[in-house]
Amino acid sequence: AAESHWSVTRDGQLIVAIGDRYAVDIVRPGGGVLRLSRAAAPVAVSAEERAAEADRIARIFRRVVPGWTWDGPAIPSMKPSIMWIHSGRDSSIWVRVPQPGTALPDSERVAGLQSFVREPMAFDVFAADGRYLGQVTAPPGMQLQPYPVIDRDRVWAVVHTEDGVDVIVRFRIARE
Repeated sequence: AAESHWSVTRDGQLIVAIGDRYAVDIVRPGGGVLRLSRAAAPVAVSAEERAAEADRIARIFRRVVPGWTWDGPAIPSMKPSIMWIHSGRDSSIWVRVPQPGTALPDSERVAGLQSFVREPMAFDVFAADGRYLGQVTAPPGMQLQPYPVIDRDRVWAVVHTEDGVDVIVRFRIARE
């Protein structure tokens, strides 16, 4: 479901967004707001993704209340337009946008995962002045916590390897 997101640039600008629409507001120190918006095609939540997330939530509640059954609102049919925002050291703005996902196999559904759906990470990147620079796809396993360090064409982030080890990796952004 859509959530609110915020970040602060190196030079003190507040970046805010609510994921239900593609609109990012940059609140400038001393006043003024710059709005970044894009026409974004909605991304559907597949029946497979919906079932996987319902399973994850049920497992959490059943640890406390055995036999718990779903009685709340349905999982939304569309993904939020914005899933995460962050500012780079160069005051660039990184907006995570939704992508189609696939459900994890039962053998990989372990307690503590934030999601039972594997979804590629893609970011719309804007310059500090609001110019759209393009979209960047993150390598598999890249984590958003702790926050990656982004600086011009390099990103330092934690990656969860296939061996189950978290390592810090430096990536270079390849431009076409």
